[in-house]
Amino acid sequence: LEAASKLLRVRGRVIPSSTEFIKLRAEMTDGTIVEGESNIPHSGKRIRHIYSDPALPKPEGAALRAIDEADV
Repeated sequence: LEAASKLLRVRGRVIPSSTEFIKLRAEMTDGTIVEGESNIPHSGKRIRHIYSDPALPKPEGAALRAIDEADV
């Protein structure tokens, strides 16, 4: 992430919220399930419910520290 941030000239720090593999899923109004962030808008269907798998991914310690230390 650091190398990509430098290449893209990102200001601030980019910290992943979790290091777990997280799948985004959507249940459409017709009951079908679409998996994958990029697949959901291409389904051409309306979303009834959207959720992640796992439902409660383990947070990354660096992200928790950054939030705790944030000056907001």
